[in-house]
Amino acid sequence: MFGSVFYLAATENLQAAWERDHGLSAVAPAVYARRTIDAAVDLILDPVHHTWVRTHWGPDYLHRENVFFRPCSSRP
Repeated sequence: MFGSVFYLAATENLQAAWERDHGLSAVAPAVYARRTIDAAVDLILDPVHHTWVRTHWGPDYLHRENVFFRPCSSRP
């Protein structure tokens, strides 16, 4: 699962670079990686994968220090 988070961050950076210089690739990363992006998002959002997080961080894991599962609104 963490690999999915890192993949999405890397692809986001590749997309930003491509938007600055379309000469980097004939096709945008967001286009050629769409299926992988969707699969990574599905994996991250799958509640089955959150079981270990609840076990480790407790039932209020969405509101505490766990950086991967905190809602965006709780970030500084």
